[in-house]
Amino acid sequence: MPEFSNFKITEPLVLQKPFREHLKFFLKDFAAYFGINHRGWHDMRRYHYTPGQEQPHLQVARLSQQEIDFVIQRSDEYLEEYIRALDQYNDDVLAQTTQGLALPLLEEIMSKNPVHKRIIDIGACYTRVFRKISSKYPDYIWDMVDFPTTLATANEPVATSSMEFHSDYPLDYLEKTDHVYDIANINRTLAWMGVDQIGEYLSILRERARYVVFAEPCKLLFEPGSLNIDAIPAHRPRCYNQNYLVHNYRAVFERFGFKLIHYDADSSTQPNTTPLHFIIRGVAVPV
Repeated sequence: MPEFSNFKITEPLVLQKPFREHLKFFLKDFAAYFGINHRGWHDMRRYHYTPGQEQPHLQVARLSQQEIDFVIQRSDEYLEEYIRALDQYNDDVLAQTTQGLALPLLEEIMSKNPVHKRIIDIGACYTRVFRKISSKYPDYIWDMVDFPTTLATANEPVATSSMEFHSDYPLDYLEKTDHVYDIANINRTLAWMGVDQIGEYLSILRERARYVVFAEPCKLLFEPGSLNIDAIPAHRPRCYNQNYLVHNYRAVFERFGFKLIHYDADSSTQPNTTPLHFIIRGVAVPV
């Protein structure tokens, strides 16, 4: 394995809330104790984190056909809206999104000793942020895989000649294709998967990808303090609003046969975020 000078392992991985956010939290809780429900704080505080209350699709190893059809319908509706939202921003702002913050990790690998010269993006959505790096390394083929039926046409204005688009349930696509990859890029996707479904993906990627790069959002809006990601049980991620998960990614990847060679977190730099929004990033290799 080549040396990656910019990779690091943060241990333990703790998302630190700024002191002023701790103070605001305390004051709102204090007010709620005396019956002052500031902007619905007490209600949201009580129900935002719901242990063990994941939606059914987060408790399965793979989605049913009915669930896949539902996701396709919602994804078709969402993609156009998502593109309009991102197209308000220039490329410098896009580089600070969750997708953009994976770019340094991707380039670190792409620039050193490629073997297959192929990348799979699981949950590709809108690929404008990858246009520059794709043009810089034109020998790499990108398999952009996601649910929307309009994935190829929606991305046509920003696609490079190295990008191939596949409208499919990504797990089904992985099982059908015979491609092998230098990198599997998973971005803003693991947070909407249960542990068992992540395991299905990683079990395939152990044999098909040299590296897995991931970047996932996390928000501590109603957490009483800072959040130690390593203290979250691998089999029981933190669940918010029943459909958004924060995993102990180190433990989950190790459980399914991977080792992290990069792992960090930082405050999110995306547009319209607060000091309580974070990005968790990692690079894993099969062992």
